[in-house]
Amino acid sequence: MRHYFYLKLKDLGYNIKTNPILTNYLINFTEINIDEDKCISPDIISKQLEKYDKKENVIVFYQHKSMSLFKDNLTNYLNNKKTVNFTFYLFTFDFWHNRSRKQFQPKNFKVFTFAYNIEQLEYYLKSNLNVAQYKRFHLYDLDELVVYNKIPHEWEKNFIFKNFWCCYKESILDINLNPIYKLLISGAIHSAYPERVILNNLSKTNKHIITLKKDENDIKSKEFTYNKKLNSYFACFSSSVHLKGKNTHLIVLKTFEILGSGALLVMPKEEEKFISTIGLIHLKNCVLLDFTKDVNNQINWIFESKNQELLNKIRKEGQTHAKKNLNENKMINEIKCIIEK
Repeated sequence: MRHYFYLKLKDLGYNIKTNPILTNYLINFTEINIDEDKCISPDIISKQLEKYDKKENVIVFYQHKSMSLFKDNLTNYLNNKKTVNFTFYLFTFDFWHNRSRKQFQPKNFKVFTFAYNIEQLEYYLKSNLNVAQYKRFHLYDLDELVVYNKIPHEWEKNFIFKNFWCCYKESILDINLNPIYKLLISGAIHSAYPERVILNNLSKTNKHIITLKKDENDIKSKEFTYNKKLNSYFACFSSSVHLKGKNTHLIVLKTFEILGSGALLVMPKEEEKFISTIGLIHLKNCVLLDFTKDVNNQINWIFESKNQELLNKIRKEGQTHAKKNLNENKMINEIKCIIEK
């Protein structure tokens, strides 16, 4: 008989408004309480986890923080053991930080990652430093320089490539029948989001576009204020993250939140191939903007009165699709099938 545990830290480290995998699934596992402040080395973690080192045990660690000393020590402990009897699952989030590379060295554990494949991980995690720079700055062990030019074949079986964002239940609101007729651009205006930058600049002259600066309270709020903001607008924009000269094509959480809010989901046409994998189709349940053409005209089209009946239907279809196919229960069942197989 298998036994299931999850690591519970003092700092749970998750986004309050979106943690159904933790609060509606992993919470049913037996807690292993850990004070991360005291876990200053792999040896200390070893003392806490060795008693669970049995083949029938499964341990899961879920935390939204992309990087931490605790995660580094945890993965060092796992990989330095000659034999790991329990099965360990680590949930990771941003996969493009060099600082987090230890989490993507799964010699003796399994990794949930938003990356699409090994090639994408290798591109973002390979070092931009040469050996001389490594020696000078003592950033990481030299063997890591080799590791992330090519991920060892034997590690590939330990990667679980999966986007586990979903349309969580609190994100689903009654469709606003009297919304603010504008396209909302929310979040950081930064080069990592080039389409947001373009639309933010257009907002100075296009009355149909409004930009709201990133507000940390939207993440911390237990009243789901961000979801209510999305719900108050007719259309909301979502795009992916661009880093190291490439588009990650990650389907970000905001995409699911917009669908749940009942607003019209607007995204770049460049994401068409990727969002089709979750059933999102242009002019059926979302609208795509072609940024290689005049974006102003495309946005103006969305707000022409003659198109409102069609676009109201599209935004309703978007929410219906999300509620049926992208909901938290479905996501949790998919994760459950992996962990409890």
